[in-house]
Amino acid sequence: MDATLLSANNGYIYQVGGEIFLGHPGTVVLPEIPDNLISRPSLIWTVDNSEANQTLEATYLTRGISWKADYVLTLAKDDSSLDLAGWVTMNNQSGATYENTRLKLVAGAVNIVPDRPQMHARRGGIMMEKAMMDMPTEESFAEYHLYTMPRRTTIKQNQSKQLALMDVSGVATKKRYEYRGQLHFYSQPMPPMLGENISVFLDFENEEENDLGVPLPGGVMRIYQEDSEGMLQFAGEDRIQHTPKDETVTLRMGQAFDVIGERVQMEYQRIATNVHEAQFEITLRNHKETDIVVDVVEPMPGDWEILRESAEHVKKDANTAIFSMPVEADGEAVLIYRVRVRY
Repeated sequence: MDATLLSANNGYIYQVGGEIFLGHPGTVVLPEIPDNLISRPSLIWTVDNSEANQTLEATYLTRGISWKADYVLTLAKDDSSLDLAGWVTMNNQSGATYENTRLKLVAGAVNIVPDRPQMHARRGGIMMEKAMMDMPTEESFAEYHLYTMPRRTTIKQNQSKQLALMDVSGVATKKRYEYRGQLHFYSQPMPPMLGENISVFLDFENEEENDLGVPLPGGVMRIYQEDSEGMLQFAGEDRIQHTPKDETVTLRMGQAFDVIGERVQMEYQRIATNVHEAQFEITLRNHKETDIVVDVVEPMPGDWEILRESAEHVKKDANTAIFSMPVEADGEAVLIYRVRVRY
């Protein structure tokens, strides 16, 4: 008996003669598959070839291929310099293997219409194994930066692969300690804030004079430092945005164990509906064996004026005052200031 298969979704539907059947008893024997039947989505080209041999180049966007940058920073024991190794992690979930491929990576915020196939970011981690190889070349491209890998590579389906991006040594750096206030401290009575750990930052200049000066694709920078036995220990990490050359890179390492800050609001007055005065005493205690400088960063609301201060401040911008306070080893420093704010 001949039948026409109308559907195979959630069961078979046949047309036999002029009737429709849901399923069918017996053995179903299909006729020969037509030559023009394609069982899965495929791309077919018809080429009008006027010569015996021609080279064709196809360009297309594919889903599922992504890359991300990761960095390993080795900080010197005296915190004055670092070595920087950058890596590119490729992740292929496209459904195909790419053999002996010339690889170029575009770094930047490329705008892509959402309903079109696109390369999208995927996150994950793999073990890093450093190999000796030439570094990629970098060039400006449109409003982005293009990194060309020096050697062809093969990336298989479902494979994560890591390639060296850069390797530089002796980059000058500076460790910075920061104790930051909040905008609402000045418009209401505040309870004492005791035993707060101080934030630690690492700054370095992305300049040729600093043995760097290359565009840095956005990614995670992980910081390591040798302990007393010469073993590298993890000391913090932070994510950077795409950073051009001649810009400052700032990494938040974490909080200092041995540096403590305390803030006490000594006085508060509401002079008028929109005018407030407050006086603060900030104590910084350094239990380290070395002298440090702590930046007390005070965000200031509205129209503000510091009336009295025990240490001179720097007006960073319209809403920020910074007091740089030297704190001796195993010692403390006290900052007292009074401010008037008008909203």
